[in-house]
Amino acid sequence: MINNLGGEKDRWGTLAEELKLSYEHLTGDVLVSSGIIAYLGAFTPTYRKEISQDWIAKCKEKEILGSEKF
Repeated sequence: MINNLGGEKDRWGTLAEELKLSYEHLTGDVLVSSGIIAYLGAFTPTYRKEISQDWIAKCKEKEILGSEKF
């Protein structure tokens, strides 16, 4: 039983690291998401994708952390 719990410790450690990265990227992700919701709902999917990619690039320029795959 103790050996099985050792595996859980590793799994939880990995999960904690993934959550840490998610929290670091939260600001940029929320910024782009809220812009999409507020401004791009009426446009075509192609245009929304193009503009959101531009916004992600602008966030990177301004050193605002965000996820690589939005």
